[in-house]
Amino acid sequence: MKTILAGASTCKSDFRNNARKILSHAFSSSQNSFDSQSVRVCNNLSRLFKNLSLGKDFKRHPLTWNRSSQKNPKKIFARKGILFYAPFGFEANIFKLIFDCKRKKSKVFLPYIQGLSFKMLPFRLPLEKNHYGIYESAKSQFGLAKVDIVVVPVLGIDTNFKRIGFGKGMYDRTFAKKPNKRQKSLTVIFVSRIPCVSVPVISQSYDLQGDYFVSATACCKRLGYGNFIASDRVYNLWRYY
Repeated sequence: MKTILAGASTCKSDFRNNARKILSHAFSSSQNSFDSQSVRVCNNLSRLFKNLSLGKDFKRHPLTWNRSSQKNPKKIFARKGILFYAPFGFEANIFKLIFDCKRKKSKVFLPYIQGLSFKMLPFRLPLEKNHYGIYESAKSQFGLAKVDIVVVPVLGIDTNFKRIGFGKGMYDRTFAKKPNKRQKSLTVIFVSRIPCVSVPVISQSYDLQGDYFVSATACCKRLGYGNFIASDRVYNLWRYY
C-alpha cells in the first residue's frame, strides 16, 4: 500500500502531481496488478453496500460493526439510486460492480458531462464515449435524478476527508448546486486504487466532503469530529508509513 503523507509546504497542485505519478506508475507497471486492485476495490465497495443495506455501520473501534434495526433492509437498498463513475485511465475499473447492482434492481446512474458539471443519466447500454474518451449513457430528456449514494473517483483526500480531484471540479460544482438538506442526505463514497492522503489540509471550503473512502486495501469512514476515522484496518490511515 502506497500512501502520500504530504509535507507542510505541499499545495494541492503538488499533491495532484505526486498522486498522478504514483497511480500512473502503478497502472502502467503491471496489467495483472491493476486488474487485481480493481477487483479488490469492487469487493470492498460491495461489502460496504451490503453492510449499509443491513443497517450496519462502523463503531469507533475499527474492527467492530454496529447493526441498527431496519425493516426489509435489502428491499430498501434495492430502491436506492446510486451514481457510479465510468472508469477512465488509471481509475479502478468498477464496471463489474455496476452490472451487479443493475441486476439487483438498484437504480444505477452515470455522469453525463455538460461543460464544467454533469447531469445524472440512467445506466443503459450501449455506452458512448464523449470527447474526453469517457463512457456515458446516451443523452436523453430524463429529468433530474434522485440519488442516495454517490461513488466518486479521487486522486486522494486530506484529513478533512475532502476530495482532491483531477482539477476540473465537476463533482464539486454539480453537488454544490444541490439544496443543503438534500446534499446532507447523500452518502458520498470516495474511491481510489491506492490511498493517497495529505495530512496537512489542502482542500478548500467548496471541495466535496466524503463519508467513506474505499481503496484496494482498506475501507474507512469519516467520524465527523477531529481528523479521526473508523477503518476496517487496525492502523490509522493518516499515520500509515
